[in-house]
Amino acid sequence: MKAKQSGLTVNQHRQISRHQSRRVTNQTVMEIKDQIIRARAYLGFLPPSSNSHLVKELRLRIREMERAVGEATKDSDLSRR
Repeated sequence: MKAKQSGLTVNQHRQISRHQSRRVTNQTVMEIKDQIIRARAYLGFLPPSSNSHLVKELRLRIREMERAVGEATKDSDLSRR
């Protein structure tokens, strides 16, 4: 019972753990959003006629990550930033 040893009740310990988990999740989502922005910027530097396998793959991964971030931000535990 670490919670008892630290002077916290079990409920307080759970609340702190949930808050820390939420903060880590928020940070991860923000990092992924930043990576998506960088990937889109990279695509912006390419000539419009560029249609290589790398470009197609990057566009596909951007769409996948945007969907994943969208689903994650619908989670009520995440902050609305």
